[in-house]
Amino acid sequence: MRRGEDGGTGGPRRGSGARAGRDRGNCHLGPVRQGLDKEAGSDGCRGLRCDCRSVHRVRLAEKSAHHPHDETVPHPRVERRARQRPSRRQGRGGDAPIRTPGKAPPAQGVEHTARANGPPGNARGPNDFHPLQQKGSRSNRRGAGPAADKQVTFRGFRRSTHPARLRFVGPRITALAIAAILLLAACTLGSTAQHPKSTTSPAVPSPKKVAWTACGAFQCGTVNVPLDYTHPQNGTIGIAVIRKPATDVGDRIGSVLTNPGGPGASGVQFLRDNASAMGALNVRFDLVGFDPRGIGESSPVRCLSSQQEDAFNALDSVLDDPVEKQALIDADKNFTAGCEQRSAKVLPFLDTPNAARDMDVIRAALGDDKLTYLGFSYGTFLGQHYAHLFPTHIRALALDGVVDPNLSANDLLLAQVVGFEKNLQAFLADCRSRASCTYGRSGDPGTKLNALMQRLDTSPMPVGNRALTRALAIIGVLTPLYDQSAWPYLDRALTLVEQGNASVLLSFADLYLGRNADGSYNNENDANYAVNCLDRPVPPDVGAYDALGPAFAKASPFFGPPTQYSNLACAYWPVKPTGSVGPITADGAPPILLVGGTNDPATPYAWAQAVHQSLAGSVLLTRNGNGHVSYFASSCAETIEDSYLINLKLPADGYTCTS
Repeated sequence: MRRGEDGGTGGPRRGSGARAGRDRGNCHLGPVRQGLDKEAGSDGCRGLRCDCRSVHRVRLAEKSAHHPHDETVPHPRVERRARQRPSRRQGRGGDAPIRTPGKAPPAQGVEHTARANGPPGNARGPNDFHPLQQKGSRSNRRGAGPAADKQVTFRGFRRSTHPARLRFVGPRITALAIAAILLLAACTLGSTAQHPKSTTSPAVPSPKKVAWTACGAFQCGTVNVPLDYTHPQNGTIGIAVIRKPATDVGDRIGSVLTNPGGPGASGVQFLRDNASAMGALNVRFDLVGFDPRGIGESSPVRCLSSQQEDAFNALDSVLDDPVEKQALIDADKNFTAGCEQRSAKVLPFLDTPNAARDMDVIRAALGDDKLTYLGFSYGTFLGQHYAHLFPTHIRALALDGVVDPNLSANDLLLAQVVGFEKNLQAFLADCRSRASCTYGRSGDPGTKLNALMQRLDTSPMPVGNRALTRALAIIGVLTPLYDQSAWPYLDRALTLVEQGNASVLLSFADLYLGRNADGSYNNENDANYAVNCLDRPVPPDVGAYDALGPAFAKASPFFGPPTQYSNLACAYWPVKPTGSVGPITADGAPPILLVGGTNDPATPYAWAQAVHQSLAGSVLLTRNGNGHVSYFASSCAETIEDSYLINLKLPADGYTCTS
């Protein structure tokens, strides 16, 4: 990379946002803890990992073995939310505006004939991101609870829709997952084609009912599905499922199946982390999560060792010279070769339509005649495919944070770059306007951020036996942009970097990338590529990615250049793509609820509008505001989605939640 270029958040110059690892999504910070400015220990706060991006409640199952006498100070907003409304995320305070519940929407009058009595309720929990991956037995990993958890855990969810050097992940990162990092740091411091119509596959044997076993506060099981639906006789794979039974057995409607997004996020972990956030649904429904094929505990795809993943994440993806360009090409080829070597058996069958077929097998195994589904981010793309394949099997589909199937892989990525640039600029403007933003006190925050990236490009900051590179720093900055209430934590992390302590910003990157305390990784990144590379064709030659440079740099001087080549690995994928770009229809399906946020960076509002236009009979609910997905960010949106899923009553098409 050419040195000395001064790109930045505010101008078009190329060096601005440097490299990032791959892509994969306002509350008052308050007194986190004394001593936060001290130098971090060798491991800093990397004992945390949160797979999905919406953390709210923080639980310390045990004190750190390395710091048995440390005491964590509860975040004041966490405590207050717990008293006011159990598990409600999105606290606001300090200089941020107070969020007020939206008024109840007028009913559209659309009501299905299925059983749906009783009020939707409004109590529910955080949009918290996944806790630390558990070690030990299968049952422990799925739901054993505190006994299985020896470190800080989070609640919430994760990633978005595309692989990339800078991977934008789905429903995601929230303030409390990030607050947990700060708390732990304190302890350790001193052209488009229609999708093909549904075709009849060979008959799949009726699934057996799930054999549930206790796993902590949940029940866990496995549903066997054909690896290849075109040849169901050629073997099966197990899909890991988890449920929390309905609390009102006498008035139980059935099951509601959930998916947190990705692709790559564990639905099993999501439910463990967020069941209390869906309390109203849990009264009438069994809450059910699952790990889609190739993910988590469902025949997970693997591509790299942990050491290789570290190197891949740190690779410079702003390509200013032939050497850097060849290094990235070689890394992508090695990555795809590793996927083929380690996971060849499952790679051809990890596309989204197959995951949707698995959902129908799960529905039958649960004993439900029709599917009730709540999908977030990439989970909306999965839901659209289910509606296309099984329109008459639907009871209710709520799709929150809608992915547009009409866009190419690179066009989707460009739209996300635009969204995150807007959120970055909003953060910087907010910091300039508030005296409480410490990063803005000693100079313009945007200018300082650009200067920091320039320094990290040539001189990474040591953090124990690791280093914060510019690639990892960009991911660290990206992470809190998924949730406006996390902005104060970004302020704190950048202030600490100014003081010579890069451990917190590095931990934000680790949280995003799924890196565990022991240096291992979950398989979200591998699965993210494995699914996306099948779902959408990409240009096969490097020249096509070279040509993206001007558009990406214009869209975001900070995030554009490191994202430009994000889909290049799919050009070398060992399996040809099976999907196509174009509208997904659902003829014969009941009305589907689509939910979009006007300033959602990971799934832009325009995507929800586009799907609304192409999906006949759908109803669009709009939430005004920043952040990814609406259910966990807005009591108004939550109430409407719950009412639809429980009572089958939809809001008026075009209704807007102002909070």
